Amino acid sequence: MKNVAVITIVILFFLSGNLYASPWMRSEGRGLVSSSVSYSTDSQLWTEGGFLVPLSEDRLQAVYSLSYEYGYSYDYNLFAGTAFTYRDTGTRVIQGVSSIRIGARGRLQRFRNGRSWQVTALLPARRVNNNPDDPEGGGSYGLHAGLFYRLLPDPYEHPFSKFPLGVWGGGIGIATLQSGNAANQVDAYWKWEKRFHRTPFGISFRGTGISSFAEGPLLPYARFQSEGGLSYDLSRMDGVSISYSVDVLGRNITQGSAFQVRFSHAFE
Repeated sequence: MKNVAVITIVILFFLSGNLYASPWMRSEGRGLVSSSVSYSTDSQLWTEGGFLVPLSEDRLQAVYSLSYEYGYSYDYNLFAGTAFTYRDTGTRVIQGVSSIRIGARGRLQRFRNGRSWQVTALLPARRVNNNPDDPEGGGSYGLHAGLFYRLLPDPYEHPFSKFPLGVWGGGIGIATLQSGNAANQVDAYWKWEKRFHRTPFGISFRGTGISSFAEGPLLPYARFQSEGGLSYDLSRMDGVSISYSVDVLGRNITQGSAFQVRFSHAFE
């Protein structure tokens, strides 16, 4: 069970919300560069029946990520990203460059932003310390496909609205690692966000669910996570956000919490 939890942590890092670059389409020739630093800890494990039991050793993880999005045309965007991960399982340290993510995004509806499809390829960067037993990201090639849908309000029906009730949206995706530790899964999220009128501040709340559905060397796992965030516009092109997330339900996976700081810069 201990080894299962360690492997599952690795897989979930690459197949969770990090794959969702953004549901929004960039205009042609415009782009966005973002980087983030996160710190997470795990001290308990959810069993097969969903009960929490203490881990023999507390675990921590620090991640620095970097991503880039570019408006190739009105209908299509391109993006890429990777991360450097440091993980202490209590008995050993695993660190290295994460799998590289390269993908494309397109519009589901031509005149409505925030409603898009996305396909992401997962490319293994390297094995940590050249040890085949510790491949960062499983050393596996993979593929992730997702749909994103901004529910309310419709900015083209109400272009000058300040959206006093905030913006609702969500997404669903399917991911598969094609080699190494196979882990097919389905993931979904919902999100509410609001900008405060005449201020540079914004808030958001997000719920994320993930569940595996394929047989393999791992036990089937599931997790539901809640997250709250605060954003601040440094300028028209730059922004910073902080968020805190916690796992609230799970099965065959560790229970933890994470704190993240993210910086972004848009360019024309």
